Amino acid sequence: RMTLLLRSALGGNSRTTVIVCCHKEDEHGDETLQALAFAERCALVTNRAHAAMATSASGALEAVDAALTECAARVRALEARGKADLPACKRLRARQEALGQKRRELAKRLQPTAQQAEAEAEAQEEKQN
Repeated sequence: RMTLLLRSALGGNSRTTVIVCCHKEDEHGDETLQALAFAERCALVTNRAHAAMATSASGALEAVDAALTECAARVRALEARGKADLPACKRLRARQEALGQKRRELAKRLQPTAQQAEAEAEAQEEKQN
């Protein structure tokens, strides 16, 4: 079914417009009826878009980790069904690689911050002693 094929495009964090073309001639009545039924099914799809915002670097790292986990699960699912050669699977792998790079960059940024926090905690301990 077309709605099944387009499910990922109709849901998620996106706004999608479906345009259905119909003919008023009787000879195209079956096609028009099928097109209108498809449009009706598309209209039943609802979603709630939300902004993925992190308020801190550690929150951003958690968001990237969650996206990496989801991406890896989708790749594994496609590979399990023997669809590893599809362009969608290749795009998912590329996204997974990009997310991995982003995670490494964020981890590098957080590392000095964690070391600074440790040093500050040690300095406060020394002041108290």
